[in-house]
Amino acid sequence: MTSSARPGSNCCWSPCPQSGCGTRALSPSFKPTATGGPPRVDVNQQEFYRLLEDKGVAVLDLTPVFLKHRRDRAGEVYCRTDSHWSGRGIELAAEAIAARVRDRDCLKQLPRTELATESKTIEISGDLARMLDEKHPAREKFALTHVGTRTDGEFVPVAPDRESPLLLIGDSHTLIFHDPLLFARGAGLPDHLALRLGLAVDLIGVRGSGATSTRIELLRRKDNLHGKKLVIWCFSFREFTESTTGWRKVPVVR
Repeated sequence: MTSSARPGSNCCWSPCPQSGCGTRALSPSFKPTATGGPPRVDVNQQEFYRLLEDKGVAVLDLTPVFLKHRRDRAGEVYCRTDSHWSGRGIELAAEAIAARVRDRDCLKQLPRTELATESKTIEISGDLARMLDEKHPAREKFALTHVGTRTDGEFVPVAPDRESPLLLIGDSHTLIFHDPLLFARGAGLPDHLALRLGLAVDLIGVRGSGATSTRIELLRRKDNLHGKKLVIWCFSFREFTESTTGWRKVPVVR
């Protein structure tokens, strides 16, 4: 996004679906649709997305992707013990986002870097498990695909690039499995976007609200989004309905 761009023209919103929205918590009266999948119960969410699109805001609805792959042998799309998406969910989200933006003119001519991957199994005890039993929380194991380069036989995670034309902003869904404080490094959404697009992304991820805090961090940079061609904004859908701080007006571009 540049300072002269029409608001929303080079920004793609990709809210993370609620984990219970047809993917984890199905009604006992569930009846398959014509395609064999579960019906979508988030009718208000879909209507809101349509309103955003009508206003010129590009929105990528990930719910159909998650519903389609909810029973993949590759793993569940959400963690069992944590409120975030799983490594499998991240890969699906990254592929969907990359498919949506990779052919944009602002990215087509950029040089690409080939990255390597490495699979590791991790064991975690997430926030949901700790809320249920702080002393003896349940644990889960699953495989993560880490992204990076191989240098002298050593696997090195790809680092965010402040100079990248692609900026990813959002809440902790942009940090899970990317920030070592959130279970792992090099296997999060920024990493998998870099793998699929062939270039490292710039990142502003916050632990907390992805609505206002991320834009405040952008404002603090004082660079008017200089050099940014595309902004991908990823946060939990509950920011639209349960935000405690609201959506303040923040003059990111002056």
